[in-house]
Amino acid sequence: MSNIPNATAPKGGNDFISYDAFPESGPATLTILSVEFVPNFETTDRETGERLVFDALQFTYGAETSAGARFLKPWPIKYSIHEKAGYSRLYKAAKGTLPLPGSNPAELVGLGVQADLDNENKTSKKGTAYTRTKILSFSAVHPKLKGDIAPLASLLPKLANASKPKGDQAKGAKGDEDGPF
Repeated sequence: MSNIPNATAPKGGNDFISYDAFPESGPATLTILSVEFVPNFETTDRETGERLVFDALQFTYGAETSAGARFLKPWPIKYSIHEKAGYSRLYKAAKGTLPLPGSNPAELVGLGVQADLDNENKTSKKGTAYTRTKILSFSAVHPKLKGDIAPLASLLPKLANASKPKGDQAKGAKGDEDGPF
């Protein structure tokens, strides 16, 4: 065995996990599986090229689909309770109210949100074709769809299995500027 550390994704400092894409674009009922605090997250504004540094939250979502359990771990979002912030929109979709000072993002774990998903066909710089599922927007789950929120106890073991390294762990992400980190 060598003492070489595991490969990490650019900018993220975390091992990159590639989850299977959702079977189709469109609405999906997602369960919030986890949230991690990412201090001093660094990124670049796509329009201005300006370097941005802010505290962020990294959410993981899951759902039971026609193709089995599927998971998403999108780009971290700015940790702000401003009413126009992405975190506030997510919080309101999940809890029905805007976050207040002192609220904790961990309160969202296990709750459901309705998301509009888009599957994008991409090609990495190395020429590997892959499909990436992207969240376009969040809204509250309609009361008639509350039963579609998959329970944590059902999804977490499947997430652990889906998070195990696969043969090509960097599938679609190596050198891809819009990868997950």
